Amino acid sequence: MPPPDGELVRNEHVRYDDSMPIIAPRSRRERPAKPSLSRDGIIETAVALMREEGLERVTMRRLAAALDTGPSSLYVYVRNTAELHAAVLDELLGSVGLKAGVTSEGWTMSWSACSGLTPAS
Repeated sequence: MPPPDGELVRNEHVRYDDSMPIIAPRSRRERPAKPSLSRDGIIETAVALMREEGLERVTMRRLAAALDTGPSSLYVYVRNTAELHAAVLDELLGSVGLKAGVTSEGWTMSWSACSGLTPAS
């Protein structure tokens, strides 16, 4: 025997009629959502962190704190700290403009200007 009109049957979803107002969902968070992470954004932040605090401070935990996320979120984009440091180096080397015939001294000066570090003697 079918249930009377408007009654629910066990394991049946709620029935809505057309007279009910549709209310847009609201976020339950007190703060707005964080911007999404990207490999480029992570590396850009790591380079900025390296320039401000030095390469030894570019760790997954420190970088995650700078990005307002958890360290485990970063492992989606880089496997480990060594890969992160390699990506930072790649980013820095990519910004160095070398011309044909540049001497090693000129390259060292370009690297120093790019990284903000002094060359090792």
